[in-house]
Amino acid sequence: MGKHAAPGYGRFTRELWSFSLRLLVVSVVFFGAVWLLITYVPGWLGGGEESAQSSVPQSTSTTEVPSVVLGSTISSTFPTLPTTTTSTAPAPTSTTAPPERAAADVTVLVRNTTGRSGLAASATAGLASVGYQTLEPDNTTPLLSATQILFAQGFAAEAYTLAAQFPDGEVLANPSADPLADIVVVLGTSYVP
Repeated sequence: MGKHAAPGYGRFTRELWSFSLRLLVVSVVFFGAVWLLITYVPGWLGGGEESAQSSVPQSTSTTEVPSVVLGSTISSTFPTLPTTTTSTAPAPTSTTAPPERAAADVTVLVRNTTGRSGLAASATAGLASVGYQTLEPDNTTPLLSATQILFAQGFAAEAYTLAAQFPDGEVLANPSADPLADIVVVLGTSYVP
């Protein structure tokens, strides 16, 4: 600017540019936020509803409305709202487990890994006294630290019930394809009669 410029003209121009720049930044932030809300929050400001409504088939019906003023019938077309049907999912099929067998219907074999004499025999006698069918107890190897209660296929519920007699026991599926009994109890060193 030369000598003939009015005093304060440069300051006014800077303030105008500064105001314009601020207004531009605020506008971009505001409209950007609105765009994000419309894009990522579908129900806000009606965003996303157009796509939901466009998928519903629209039908129209012609309704005759009597005209009070003219005394004649006017034919008008109004959109018919779609009827809403609620479908319910089929009820899940019930897979109930068969009822648990009575103790008298379960055969149990007790095996001792501890080397303490008579341990399997006393555990077998205890199980027989509460109604289980018991097989001849025996000893086995290797030495286990915890008692295992091994159940044959279909005897899981009965094994968990029998586990109350062996609080140190861990209930497991019997890996044998041809188990010797419905439930095999293998006593470990943690078993206390």
